[in-house]
Formats: sequence, C-alpha cells, structure tokens
Amino acid sequence: MINVIDAIMGSGKSQSSIKYMNDHPEQRFVYVTPYLDEAKRIKDGCPTLEFVEPNKMLPEFKFSKLNHCKYLLKHGRNIASTHQLFSMFDDEAIASIKEYVYTVIIDEVVDVFTKSDYSVGDIQLLIDAGYIVQEEDGTYRAGDIEYTGTRLNDLFLILKHNRLIKISSTGKSEYFYYWIFPIEVIKAFKDVFILTYLFESQDMKHYFTINNIPYRYMGIQRRNGTYEFSETVFDIPNYVRDIKNKITVIDNEKLNRIGKGKYDISDNWFRRAGESNVKQLKDNLYNYFRFYSNSSSAKDNMWATFDGRKTKLRGKGYASGYVVFNKRATNELRNKTALAYCSNIFVRPEKKHYFEQFGIEYDEDTYALSVLIQWIWRSAIRDGESIVIYIPVKRMRDLLLSWIDSFSNST
Repeated sequence: MINVIDAIMGSGKSQSSIKYMNDHPEQRFVYVTPYLDEAKRIKDGCPTLEFVEPNKMLPEFKFSKLNHCKYLLKHGRNIASTHQLFSMFDDEAIASIKEYVYTVIIDEVVDVFTKSDYSVGDIQLLIDAGYIVQEEDGTYRAGDIEYTGTRLNDLFLILKHNRLIKISSTGKSEYFYYWIFPIEVIKAFKDVFILTYLFESQDMKHYFTINNIPYRYMGIQRRNGTYEFSETVFDIPNYVRDIKNKITVIDNEKLNRIGKGKYDISDNWFRRAGESNVKQLKDNLYNYFRFYSNSSSAKDNMWATFDGRKTKLRGKGYASGYVVFNKRATNELRNKTALAYCSNIFVRPEKKHYFEQFGIEYDEDTYALSVLIQWIWRSAIRDGESIVIYIPVKRMRDLLLSWIDSFSNST
C-alpha cells in the first residue's frame, strides 16, 4: 500500500515516521531522505532498530555505496539512504527487498523524471551503434554490446538502474531524453510512505497515474504530545496561525514594476529581455538587500534565480548568498532571514506535453508554488524565525500571498 502523507512543513512528518518504525520493530525499513543529517536523526531516533548508512569508503565493497547497500539489504538490515542512492537500486536490490518484505519511507518525493545532461546527439549515436536499444514500451536501455569507451561511462552506469524516454514539445521537431525512475523499485516494497507537501503538483503523483499505481492520503495527529500517522485526522500545526506575521513579502511599486507580465523573469525571459531590463532587475535586487531587507550582514542573505542566469544578477553584498531556485536538499541555510526569489517557474514544455499524452493536465501554478515554498523553507522560517522576501514576479508573489492567506482563513 502506498500512503501519501501530504502535510505542511513542521507538521511532524519525521517524528511520526520515527514513532511508526519504533512501533513496528518486526518490519524491515529503508528510510530515504535528501538530507545526510536526517539519516543520523533517524538512527538516533530508532536506536533499537540499528539503522545503517551505506558507506562508500569500504574496500571490501570496492568503495561503492551501492554495493554496501545491497549487502545490507541481502542481510535484512534497516537502512538510511539518500535519494541518489535509492535511484540506483537494481534487480539485486529489488530481490532482497521482496525477500525481507521491506517497508520504505520516502522523505520528500524522489525525482522520477529527470532531464538527461547528455546531448541528444551523443545518445542518438549510441542508439545507432546498438549500445542503447529501444524496448517495446518505448523506453531505452543498455544494449548487449559492451561500451568500452570512457567519456560516456557515467551514462551507462545510470542505464544499469534507470531507463531513458524520448519526448518532444507539441509541434516542435526538437526532442529531449529524460531518465525515468524504475517503477519496479516502488512495487517491490510491501508498504510505501511518502512524506511530502502539495503532492498533487508533483511529478511522482503523475508517475503513479501513468503506471496505474493506487495510493491513499494519510494525515498526522498529535496525541499526548506525540506525533503519529492517522487515517482519519489531518491536523494543521498551530504555528501556521502566525505564518502571516512571520513572512514579510516586500510590496514596493518601484521594485516590483519589472515583473508584472505573466512570463516576466521566466527562463525564456532572460533570453529575450534586453540588457536594460536585466540590469534593472539586478539594480532592484541590490537596492532590496541594501535598503529594504533589514539584513545586518551578507551572511543573512539568500537569493535565487535559474543557474544559467545567476551571473547576470550577481551583485555586491549578496553574491555569496546564491541558492538555485529549486533547492530543497539542505538544512544548512536555516540562518538566512533576508530572501529574494527572481524566478518565474513553469513546467518544461516537453514534460508538460509528455504528461498530456496520458490525459494529465499539469497544474503549473501549484507546481510553481511548491518549488517556491520548498526553497523558502531552507531559510530561518523552518525554525519559526521571521523572514523578509522580495519576489519581483507578480505571478509568484500572488501565489505565495494567496497560500499564506489560506491559512489565515482556515484557522
């Protein structure tokens, strides 16, 4: 059974997981997290379950974290894994998961559709040469011909665990290759718990739809001071009542003037916007941190845009605080109190088109909101501290303000 615990940050999802595992010592667990320090928290929170983190420094496993992990699975040990390692589980790992009837708890959705960094030309050459072959379902896997080169070694390493799909945008001849997370890994577990927020907007939800994988929603309740999963109770934590007073969104006509258009400050906007517009955004960003953010030190600052655009906006006094717009796998930014988000988020058109072929309509606004919230929650707000944020894009700003207001109206 797949259980989706869709709850706002700070609801007690991790604490509920720890309680569930401690209450079911007869089960075998894999705990999957984007945070290395969260793996330690799980080990400390479940001492009798003797969780182990796979190690890449052991010569007996050829300095391979995956080899060590498969050894642990083969011996029925409880494992704390990263998302990256989880995505590499292969047939050998799947066999052990089934043998010991493992349960997996996934902290934050895993990336199930990931654009390949390898060029379309390189992949096509490998297909033409027979190194990569197409399956009946349209996906691509490694062929029987052994690749003996070195430049594309990493690609074939990934192909051992994941498959490629080829997708294009509507009406365009340009196409892209995406990695697909193997659904067989999810199916191997007896029970699956996914700890997330705004699941409806996530690729993993659509991935389940495409593969006809049923799931149910569960909530969290706090009883006698302890958090636990619930099939019937969906508590909202008390702190959200004050969230409107914790997050100050800059409302300044001059600073916000440049982001009024629906597609302003999107990735494509940077391609077509004139130098004067980009310079104006950079000047606004500088002025925000200098005069409006209440920042006492550059160490307090945190700002985002698209990775390929950061050099256009980087400026004095805040450059070192850059954090890519979709960052979510870190707890190391919880001191940041002065934030700026210069990205207008849309789903890539080829991915949107791919989902549409299965009758799935992508909610781009909720998706954009989820990316923004995850980024914001890297900051001091995760510890209940007040933050100030500058969002020049009207669309993104309105999405955040409406989300904040929804809690004010429901409490």
